[in-house]
Amino acid sequence: MSLRRLSLEEWFLTLQLSRIDRDHAHVTGFIEADLSQIRQAWKNASESGSFPLTHILVKALALTLKHVPEANRQYVKSFWGPRMLESTDCSVTVPVMLQVDQKDYLSVMNVKQADQLSIQDISKQIQAYRKVDKRKLIAGKFIVGKRNNLFNRTRLRLLHSFVNAFPQFQDKMGYGLTSASSLVNLEHEGTQAVLMGRGPGFISLTACHFDETTGKARIGLAFDHFACAGLVMGKASITLCRILQAELEPEALLP
Repeated sequence: MSLRRLSLEEWFLTLQLSRIDRDHAHVTGFIEADLSQIRQAWKNASESGSFPLTHILVKALALTLKHVPEANRQYVKSFWGPRMLESTDCSVTVPVMLQVDQKDYLSVMNVKQADQLSIQDISKQIQAYRKVDKRKLIAGKFIVGKRNNLFNRTRLRLLHSFVNAFPQFQDKMGYGLTSASSLVNLEHEGTQAVLMGRGPGFISLTACHFDETTGKARIGLAFDHFACAGLVMGKASITLCRILQAELEPEALLP
């Protein structure tokens, strides 16, 4: 047993999560959607049979915002008091694991106007982001390779406080109003775990399981009740399912 200091990255994560826990009220649940039709189309189109589930979910979530625009928002406690940050840009924030000097760093990128991009374009953007000089990222340059000391913590605290006080700068920081992540690659045969990541935006999506045999995906969802009423949560959930099941915009998720 050992007791050590947090790394600067670990400390910054606790700072962000503490703010989310304090300023938002999440309702969590999960959906199951039948992706067999989309899965078969990708299998037919690819010699390897690869299925870019994460990228498909990014676009499906962006299309959900397009069809349910009242879900494209975020409750914020700004410098001027409580406000609702809204957007007409259907963008999705995606966590991306970066490697610097043989160490992993978790960063986030914003896939702008993902509803208008192809699945291939979304994949290319994420791959390109992994090659960016990590020390030039707006937040990353204050974290990567830095020690956890008072000076570095103070810089990050000020940066975090500024973005929260003036949330219109979120776009410049690379944060969208909704997020999607995937833990499917961590699943194990026979497991039924469903995880719900909670972000500051109205919708946070976590893909937890995909059954290759049935084509069904199990997806965790967290909605911030401060941003919208339960009716919008239900509407967004059903719309997401319809898109994934090719009932709404049936060509959008095909290769």
